[in-house]
Amino acid sequence: MLAAPTDSEREVLGDIGWQRNEVVLHSDPRWLPERQRAWASWNYRLSDGDRARACVTYNMNILQGLPAGAPLFCVTLNPDAPVDDRYVWQRFVYEHPLFNPQSWSAQLRREEINGQQRSWYCGAYWYNGFHEDGVRSALDVVQGIAAAEGH
Repeated sequence: MLAAPTDSEREVLGDIGWQRNEVVLHSDPRWLPERQRAWASWNYRLSDGDRARACVTYNMNILQGLPAGAPLFCVTLNPDAPVDDRYVWQRFVYEHPLFNPQSWSAQLRREEINGQQRSWYCGAYWYNGFHEDGVRSALDVVQGIAAAEGH
């Protein structure tokens, strides 16, 4: 993206890995626990074959505070089986940051590259990967620019 990145920019940003994720917006209750009383905002299941990889289904009705009786809206991240097409509203593919020792080290080096050559970096990858973390890092950039300009 940069025409002439510095060595530090290349190292720090290069240490933040990314993973392709399939995301399905659907209304299939079979992706939630069998007992409705057990439904939570975040629901996970582990595949019998690959117990190291969890499949997460977000119950958007709970997360968004939708009223009782509203249609069910779920978002499943990296489904471990096909989601029934009859219930699918939309499919997406996103790239999400990976969090591992390499990226954690990169997070600690953010100040080495922020503000250098008038370039500033913000994104959810600087914290825990949530959308709010992207906003948080954008506010960090605003404060950094203001401080650099003496405000």
